[in-house]
Amino acid sequence: MGKRIKKLAGRIRVVHIKHDVKMYLVFLLAAFFFWIIMKGGEGDKVTQVKYNLQIVNLPNGIVITSKPPKQVYIEIKTRGYNSLLTGFSSFFGKTSNTIEVEYNQFKDGIIEPYRWKEILRRYIPEGAEVVSAEPSNLEISAKAVSHRYIPVAYEPHIRFLNSNYRLFGMEIRPSKVNVTAPQDVLDSLAYIYVADSLFTGVHDSLEVRLPLKQIANARLSTDSVTVKLDIDLVTERKVRVPIEAINVPKGVTIRIFPYEAEVSFKVRSSLNEAVDTKQFQLTVDYNSLSHTASSDKCELVLLKKPNEAMAVQYKPSQVECVTEQ
Repeated sequence: MGKRIKKLAGRIRVVHIKHDVKMYLVFLLAAFFFWIIMKGGEGDKVTQVKYNLQIVNLPNGIVITSKPPKQVYIEIKTRGYNSLLTGFSSFFGKTSNTIEVEYNQFKDGIIEPYRWKEILRRYIPEGAEVVSAEPSNLEISAKAVSHRYIPVAYEPHIRFLNSNYRLFGMEIRPSKVNVTAPQDVLDSLAYIYVADSLFTGVHDSLEVRLPLKQIANARLSTDSVTVKLDIDLVTERKVRVPIEAINVPKGVTIRIFPYEAEVSFKVRSSLNEAVDTKQFQLTVDYNSLSHTASSDKCELVLLKKPNEAMAVQYKPSQVECVTEQ
């Protein structure tokens, strides 16, 4: 029985100590806040606050041609307990961090300092005073604008996996963008250019979304375009092509030695099967012969080739032509 009483007394003592500690912390915290309040009530305080700046509600057909500041720095003065309240408001996000200026608040492109301070007062904490602002006033330049569709141009920079790959074509969507700008700016634009980019190790076709280069004092209907690059492997082929004689009069026969030539060319691998011998035409022209001997050297002329064939070469370049009446 005595042990139980001692154990219970110990528990009561621990609870009492914990209660004393809690009360001590409460009084300590209250004293701290009381000290802050007392310090906050002493004199004036000047604080610098940064705000973002936006110019809103531009009329249709108007574009800003200058570069207004993106931030405004305001020195504000608070008195007594208001400085403490201002600090709490800023800490808990009670103040807006963006100043919006209506376009119609500008007169001849400027907001005078006194009017500028009136606008800023709406955004600083209640009870605070604007001491100074940077910028001290607000100026913009604006112009009436027109619009025009201007083609998009792109110069791709590609490092292929090896030298056997090649760019065969490019598609840009949209191919034109609607540009809104002052007339003198529009007149200076022949193209809207895609921003520079580099592709490395390329071995297949690409389709990517790329940003457009921005134009000063202009608005683009889109800030990016889709670019499709048609890339394929180039292979080499050789075919034997018979040689034909052209412009030969009736009753005349031309015998050609050798009667065929080897034609080598390059073709993209996806179109390799589309090319055959019949699409090439190698000729000798009767009118180019000297007609002073029965046998003559004739220059070969490639009269026809398929569009898919690139870097076409043939050998021999000359053949022996024998004329028979």
